[in-house]
Amino acid sequence: MAMVFSKFLTADDIENGLSIPGCSLGQLPDQEGLTMSMQKDLRVDDKVTIHEEAMKKQGSGTWIKVEVKRKIRLFGEDIWADV
Repeated sequence: MAMVFSKFLTADDIENGLSIPGCSLGQLPDQEGLTMSMQKDLRVDDKVTIHEEAMKKQGSGTWIKVEVKRKIRLFGEDIWADV
């Protein structure tokens, strides 16, 4: 699975939708992104990484995986936890 894009979220990304460079990916569903930000309680400075993988059974499609991590402090150490 190849990483396509990664960024730290801004307030604008959370309120209006994630800004992704046009050369990174094709069209993504807009509604699902806003729903995800509400369901996952995404916050400013959360790290979003988008991975892409070719489908094994179908030659023309791809799977898109969105990974969100949040930095938390645990026992004096900063760690990145999945959201």
